[in-house]
Amino acid sequence: MKTFNFHQIVMMALGCVLFFTPWIWSFPMESAESRAAVIAGSAVVVFAGIQLLERRVQNDLVLFVIGLLTALAPLVLPMPDWHAKAADIAIGVVVALFAGWILRTDPAFKKWVESLRTAS
Repeated sequence: MKTFNFHQIVMMALGCVLFFTPWIWSFPMESAESRAAVIAGSAVVVFAGIQLLERRVQNDLVLFVIGLLTALAPLVLPMPDWHAKAADIAIGVVVALFAGWILRTDPAFKKWVESLRTAS
């Protein structure tokens, strides 16, 4: 039986918060920052959910990249509210840290990295 990982559950909750950020701070939905938050939040929830069901190294890599992009997006996109900018950056950093920690402790990821090193 598969055990649930606390980190994936936290990432799913953070993805939900990120998804609802435009409504929490009343952003217009046609703005770039609203679309970015909805897309990133949806992706975090989907990939964290997939991780809960089936452990794959690629899903953790995708979550790591999504976390980094979510943390960097508010710095690139004009966001009208500094609270929203800080929340998006914090959520992105936490998602990236959790995914990075999971990757660092995963023997399958270490084997995959080693195979990349020997292939080149």
